[in-house]
Amino acid sequence: MSDEEVKYFSYPASDELLDKYCALFKTVYGDSESFQKRIQWELLQYPSKLPVTLFCAEVNDTIVGVTIRHPVEILHKGKVLSAFFASNSMVHPEYRGKGLIRELYTMAAAAGGLQLSKGTADEMYKVLKKIGYQDIIPNTYQVCIVDPIKWALKKIGFRNLACNSLGMGAFLVKGYSELHTISDDLQDFCDRAQRDGIIKDLQYLMWRYLEIPHRSYRLFLRKSDDKAVSLIVLRVTGSTVYLVDLLWDVKTLDEPEASVMFAKSFARDARASKLIAWATLKQMRDALSRNYFFNRGETPHFSCYSGQLDNEIIDWSSLHFVHGDGDIEYL
Repeated sequence: MSDEEVKYFSYPASDELLDKYCALFKTVYGDSESFQKRIQWELLQYPSKLPVTLFCAEVNDTIVGVTIRHPVEILHKGKVLSAFFASNSMVHPEYRGKGLIRELYTMAAAAGGLQLSKGTADEMYKVLKKIGYQDIIPNTYQVCIVDPIKWALKKIGFRNLACNSLGMGAFLVKGYSELHTISDDLQDFCDRAQRDGIIKDLQYLMWRYLEIPHRSYRLFLRKSDDKAVSLIVLRVTGSTVYLVDLLWDVKTLDEPEASVMFAKSFARDARASKLIAWATLKQMRDALSRNYFFNRGETPHFSCYSGQLDNEIIDWSSLHFVHGDGDIEYL
């Protein structure tokens, strides 16, 4: 098959296309229960004005390479920018080293809009830099050690140190309540929490954190004087808790610090060894630093490309991107 001519196409996600996409995934990675659970949710149930798009390399109607784009809207200085997160790029083993992914990323970029890539593997990151992708700074994980002894034991080889199962139960702190659904009455909060960064409405939050079929998140809503002022999204895995997302009323003076402190309390209650966060917004990173998060130095290689927009005019430290944005958190 590798001697046949490769042709390139772009398609909106559809049931028919998913069958071909699944066939490529199985060839590249083998059967995956997690993949089977998420595929409909990820591509067909995504709440957006624009469809998810698959950029495909094909041979005789068989997909041998693909890169997917999830559309998002970004608020920047009062303007709404169209952007597209790269996700799930892969190439059939017989076609690797032939430039398919580079061609597909170039094709996606030519379709317009701001292209975003996060969680990029080192080799792919080198390809993106050659295409013209620019690094988004700041771009590193921040870590808080909530149990130094447990953390040290894991570092020297003790692996069976998962969070206490009690941490999976109710966690009660005055002013905070756990959410199991996102109701329409939170729209006012979403409006008050909107700042420069990805525009997230109720449908997106419900899809991303509660309807997801293969991940489990803990959502907590903080209220002050009976008014919602922050929404915290956490995930527990092994002995680690991730601060996946955090939205807060822009006029609430003790945020995001109060919610960062809440996340630390949750991690301690779950008997985690560490709490990990990733964010670009300076206000968020400063709050993390004040609460004894240190710069881990590791990066998901968050980068961007646009043929229409001068990326130098964007101060990325003024835009709110979090760990839960893009596909790195749920893949």
